[in-house]
Amino acid sequence: MIKVRYTAYMLTMAIFFSSCEKEEVPIKLPPKDHNVGMMSVDLGTEYDKQVYINLDSGIVQSVDNNLWDLSFDAAPEGFAIYINGGKNVLVANTGSTDFSDIRITSELNWRWDESSGNPDSLALSNWCNLHNRRSYDSVYVIDRGMGSSNANNYFKFKIIAVTPQKYVISVADMKGRFIKETNVYKSPDKMLVYFSFDNGGTYHNFEPSIHQWHFKFLRYRWVYYEFTPPLLYQVTGVHLNKRMFDVAVDSTLQFYDIKFDHSLSPTLCYSNDRDQIGFEWKYPDFTPNGVRYRTRSYINYFLRHQHMHATVYKLRFLDFYDDKGNKGSPRFEFQLLH
Repeated sequence: MIKVRYTAYMLTMAIFFSSCEKEEVPIKLPPKDHNVGMMSVDLGTEYDKQVYINLDSGIVQSVDNNLWDLSFDAAPEGFAIYINGGKNVLVANTGSTDFSDIRITSELNWRWDESSGNPDSLALSNWCNLHNRRSYDSVYVIDRGMGSSNANNYFKFKIIAVTPQKYVISVADMKGRFIKETNVYKSPDKMLVYFSFDNGGTYHNFEPSIHQWHFKFLRYRWVYYEFTPPLLYQVTGVHLNKRMFDVAVDSTLQFYDIKFDHSLSPTLCYSNDRDQIGFEWKYPDFTPNGVRYRTRSYINYFLRHQHMHATVYKLRFLDFYDDKGNKGSPRFEFQLLH
């Protein structure tokens, strides 16, 4: 498993941000007649909550980010499978179809998902034939990010099949002893359904309908490839409801001056990559008293409905701390443009 000292990262980032960061400017308050919404979210000081946001109604759902190991595309035609980088999950293909093979984890080639979540950049991108969706019957090993001393950290598994209704998973322990076969049922109105290896395999369907949320806050993985070996780093940020919305990013306009027509600018590049908002709306400020996260309030996000282009929100982040100074409480403002 890849291990890089956190100290090296912090020193490198300190040099980078001190030399490149745009000077922070005071936040301009909106005119009193502006219909601008404000929202704060409590992710916990360890960022262990996964929180779903609807800009019209507030927080829709909040769950423990450590509750799941794998998530699955819930659409009838879906077959993509994601790993939970927010709890340091890694996956390795053993190259075998026999559960009894491969018992030593140090010999495995551990893989991770790219932050974008694009189907061709996933650790489990090649579990089936892309043309007929038939499983290759490969045995995978999962490192659940709980530490090698935890007896429940490693499991072997196969993705047996996918249909419009469900995925079928077979689970074994590291000695190759079969535990059970489990169904992960799809939900056509959800983006993802979830699975944990607790108790040999547990199905979770906690995500709200795709029509009920715009984006979610969570802890996830970002990879710094400028390090050798690559640095796998946990960040806290935003994943988009990519089935319903696109996002474009702007840093040239003043937030309160933005009108609907600005969202139509040909210079904007809309994307439904799940991390299009991501985590870089904040940055670490290294001080003698420690690290404090600052927000890039000059960055504006256009959140556009994919099927109703007249529905566009503008959004920017203002803080990462609550009124008591506790971190993990992002605060942002937004407005539906007309």
